[in-house]
Amino acid sequence: ATIIGARTFHQETSIKANLESPAAITAEGSVAIDVERGATASDPNRSAIVINGKSGGFSVGAELRFLDDTLYGNIKEFPFLSLIASSATDSPIGKWYSVSLADLEKYATEQGVPAESVAQVKAQFSKLGATDQTGQFDALIQAGVIVPGGRPSIVNVNGAWSRQYAVTINKDKLAEFIVNKQKEFTANIPMADAVDSQSVTDSLKSATFNPVLITIGLFDHTLKQIAGEIKISSDGSGNLTAGRGALSFVMTYSNINGPITVTKPDNAISLMQYLEQSMQTAKGKSGDANINAELSSVRSMAELYYDIKKNSYTGLCTKDSSTVTALKNVEKYAGQKPTCRSSSKAYLAASKLVTDSFSAWCVDSTGFSGGVDKIPTGFVCK
Repeated sequence: ATIIGARTFHQETSIKANLESPAAITAEGSVAIDVERGATASDPNRSAIVINGKSGGFSVGAELRFLDDTLYGNIKEFPFLSLIASSATDSPIGKWYSVSLADLEKYATEQGVPAESVAQVKAQFSKLGATDQTGQFDALIQAGVIVPGGRPSIVNVNGAWSRQYAVTINKDKLAEFIVNKQKEFTANIPMADAVDSQSVTDSLKSATFNPVLITIGLFDHTLKQIAGEIKISSDGSGNLTAGRGALSFVMTYSNINGPITVTKPDNAISLMQYLEQSMQTAKGKSGDANINAELSSVRSMAELYYDIKKNSYTGLCTKDSSTVTALKNVEKYAGQKPTCRSSSKAYLAASKLVTDSFSAWCVDSTGFSGGVDKIPTGFVCK
């Protein structure tokens, strides 16, 4: 008996990994999932996932929610991620980001993805909230991956008396199951790569599955817990000299067909808009750097022009080909014509910046080169 068909359930998974060699590393993590599947295919799905982990003094934490055809994500803790931001307010830590089905459809259309492929992606995206680990568990039994053992023992799990079965894993059937699921995925997702069955088989050779303990309620016949351990060696020959370790897990189920709460986060930032703004900011900063470089070159060319014209800057902005080229480049980066004026004894060249905190960059015949609040009206930047 499983909880196949349950519209709602809560699942908590704890994971522990130990790497014994070539370096001793221990990592622990937990995943808590609340799922509500629509009563019919047309009804919405909702889910909430909380992820936490730690290893070597570092911790990670994240939360995902899926509702109203929108995926929301919040990175609560991640090593060094906050250091990437230029300020605390720019840090992504603790902020909610969202990507909707409409966002993905719009982006795919803009990138020229065929309508049929877009429809396939939409269908897969809409299934995000329909996570059914217990249905997958039943599928593993039907596929022969899980092989039932002997008679169950009676145990108490979280205050509920239950039957506990020890089952074994058929690695050949598991490899076949993984390949078939990957084929289903690649058939529905454009440009997704199919997995090589031989590579899956080879990777499983280094794994040894201890009996998996499956616990089912004695009176309500619902799935209570799945626990197991996988030992991993460097290869399938049993030679562990290159590396070895173990991965253990415990998945506990509760609140079957009970109420769950999945709420829409406040002030979520559209991930598509955030990425677009970030790209525009990066482009703007690059443009500012180019503006600075071109105007600095004007300053060097102006002094050479002054010497050639026998101590005069007259005509620098319009008659010196190198200066004219530099000013055209500035216009390209700034999106508007720069200011350039000259006389026999002075010159000034300036342009508005794209993203810099200064409103303009200016060079003049006094030797000044730097940011100014506004473009000057005379021949001196400051």
